[in-house]
Amino acid sequence: MTAALTGPRAETRARRLIAACTASIALTAGVVSWLMGAFGGIRDGDLPWLLTVTAVPVGIALVVAGRNAAWLTLLTATALVQVLRFLVEGDFWTGLVSDLHAFAAAVAVILIGSLILAVAQGLDRSAAEAYAAEQRRTAAHARRMARERTEAMVHDDVLSTLNLAAQDIDLGPALRDQAEYALQQVEVLSRQARGRPTSPREFLALVQEIVQREDAEATLDIESTGSQALDPDVTEAVSGALRQAMVNSVSHAGSQTARRVRVRLRPDELVIRLTDDGPGFDPHQVPPSALGIRQSILGRLRALPGGSAQVRSAPGAGTQVTLAVRRSAAEQSEPAQPVVNAYEPPMRGLAMLAALFLLAQAGLAAVVTARGGELSVAALAMAGLLCCAAAIGWDDNGRLSLPRAVTAGLAAVATSAITLLPASRDVDHLGDTWYVTALGFVLVALALRERLGLAVTSGLLVSAVALTGAYLQNDDAVDVVISVVRSLCVLAVGSAFAFALRRAHQHTGEIQQKELALLRETAWNEATRSELSERVHMLSTTVGCMLRRITELTPLSSQERAEARALEGLLRDQQRGRRLAQQPLIDTAMEARRRGVDVCLLDDSGEAVLDEGILREIVRWMSDALSDTPEGQFTGRLFPAGRVESASITSRNGTTLFRGRDSLRGHPRAISVEV
Repeated sequence: MTAALTGPRAETRARRLIAACTASIALTAGVVSWLMGAFGGIRDGDLPWLLTVTAVPVGIALVVAGRNAAWLTLLTATALVQVLRFLVEGDFWTGLVSDLHAFAAAVAVILIGSLILAVAQGLDRSAAEAYAAEQRRTAAHARRMARERTEAMVHDDVLSTLNLAAQDIDLGPALRDQAEYALQQVEVLSRQARGRPTSPREFLALVQEIVQREDAEATLDIESTGSQALDPDVTEAVSGALRQAMVNSVSHAGSQTARRVRVRLRPDELVIRLTDDGPGFDPHQVPPSALGIRQSILGRLRALPGGSAQVRSAPGAGTQVTLAVRRSAAEQSEPAQPVVNAYEPPMRGLAMLAALFLLAQAGLAAVVTARGGELSVAALAMAGLLCCAAAIGWDDNGRLSLPRAVTAGLAAVATSAITLLPASRDVDHLGDTWYVTALGFVLVALALRERLGLAVTSGLLVSAVALTGAYLQNDDAVDVVISVVRSLCVLAVGSAFAFALRRAHQHTGEIQQKELALLRETAWNEATRSELSERVHMLSTTVGCMLRRITELTPLSSQERAEARALEGLLRDQQRGRRLAQQPLIDTAMEARRRGVDVCLLDDSGEAVLDEGILREIVRWMSDALSDTPEGQFTGRLFPAGRVESASITSRNGTTLFRGRDSLRGHPRAISVEV
C-alpha cells in the first residue's frame, strides 16, 4: 500500500525505485515477524498462505518501478519462501505445488502487466503523434479557408475599388462610398482576427444595410428567433456572399428586376435566400475563372463548418441563391474519432505467456504423478488444458468468436469433470486437483478476449462440477475445495481486471474524442486568427493608404491613378501568382506597372510540391527578365506538375521556357519561342 501510494507521486526514478523496494521490504518484514513467532512452534509444518501470494508485491513493484523491479521482487520473495519451507520442514510436495501456482500467477502478472504498460506507453506516443498531425492538418485547412475568404473579399471590394480609381473618370461620391465599404470589410477581417462575435441584432442590421445599399427596392423578409451570437467568420462569410449575390443580380438581371431576400435566423441554423425574376442563366456555362460565383459565394460558405451555398438558375426562369449555416452540422461535420481504437498487445509476448503457462502445468502434472498420482488423470487434465488453449488461441487480439469461446468454455467444464472420476487421491498431500486452479487462468484468458460473461459462467460451472466431484469422491474433499477457491479467486481478479480494462478503454476513447474536438477547435481558431491577422496587416500596409485617399472628395492625380493600378496588380499577383508572389519579383512587378507594363503572374502548379531552390531561381529569373521589359505585356507562369518545363515567360520578345537551373546560363535546354 505504501508503494502504491508513494510511487506515482515520486519525482525522480531513484525515489520510485525506493518506493518499489517497499514491497520487498514489507514482505521481508512479514517473514521476519513470522519467524519470531515460529520459535514457539509451527502447526502442521505449514506456512501462512499470505506469505506465498507473491503476485501482490510483484504487481506493485511492476506499476511503481517497472519490470526489472518486479522480477527482483519475485525472485526475492520466492527465495525467502523456499528458505522458510526448509526451516519449517513441512510437506515438500504440497508446498511445491502451491508455490508453482503462486509463481505462475506472479509471472503472469509480470508478463501481462509489462505488455499492457508497454502498449500503453506506445499508444500514448501514437496518440501524441496523431494529435500533432491532426493539429497541423487542421491548422493548414483553417489557414487555407481564411485565405480563401480574404481573397473573396479582396476580389469583391478592394480590387473593384482600385480598378475604378485607376480609370481617368470622375465617379465622385460613388467611388468614395466604394472605398469606405472596402475599408469596412478590412475592419471586419480585423474583428475576425480578434475573435469578436456578432449579436443577432448587429447581423440583421448588416444584412439590411447590404440589401438597401445594392437595391433599395428589394423586398426583405426577416424571421428571427435566435439569441446566440454569431462567430465572426460566419458573419463575414454570409454577409460577403450575400453582397456578391446582390451585386451579380443587379449587374446581370438589371436594376428593374424584382428581388426578394428572405432571412431565417434560428438557434440551430441561419438561412438566407435571394430570388429574382430576371433572365436567368445556365450555371454549368459559368467559366472557372469567374470568381464572383465560385469563390465569393460558393467558396465562402463551403469554407465554413456546417456551411453550404447553392445557385439555381435557368435561362428565362430567374435565379435563386441560398446561403445556409447549420450550427448542429458545424458541430458534427467532422466528428472526432478515438486515436486508439483497440488494445493491441504484441502477439509474440502473449504466445510466450501461453507457452510458459502450459509448461508450468506440465511440470505440476509431472510432480503430482511422481508422488503417486494417476498418470491418466494428469494426461486427461493436460489434454483438456491444451484444448482450451487451442480454442482461445492468440492468432489475433480481437473479440473471440462465439463458437470458439463456447468451445473453450465447454472444454474447461469437461476438464473439471475429471474430479468426478473414481481416481485415488492422497489425503495427506494437497495439489492432486491442480488442474482446477489452472482452469481459472484459462478462463481469465477467455475474459481478456472480450468474453467476460461466458468466462464467469464457465467458471461457475467448473466450480459446481468440481464441488460435485468432492461430494461424490469425499476421500480428499479439502484438496478439491482449496483448488476451487483458488480458481475462483484467480477468475475473480482476472475478470475484474478485464472489465476494468474494457471500461478504461471506453473511457479513454471518450476522453480522446473530447480532446481531439477541443484540439481541432483550438487549432482552427488560432490558425484562422493568425492568417487573418497577417492578411489584414498586408492589406493595411499595401492598400490602406490608397483606400483612405480615395475616400477624400478631391480627384486623384495621374500618378495616384497609376499607383492604384499598380496596387491592383499586386493584389491580383498574390491571388493568381501565389508562390510567385515573393521578393524580388513583387517589387519588380510594381515598378514595371508604374512605367506602364501590363504584368500578369500565374501559378498553375496547383498543390504540387516545388523545390524551394528551383522556385527561388524561377523568381529571380522572372524578376531579371521583367526588369529588362520596358513596355507592353509580361506574363510569368508556373506550369502544372509533370511537365518537362517548370515555368515560362511571355513578353514582346517571345516565350522562354524554364527547364532547370541550366536554363539560366544559356544551356542548350533553354528554349526561346518567338511569338
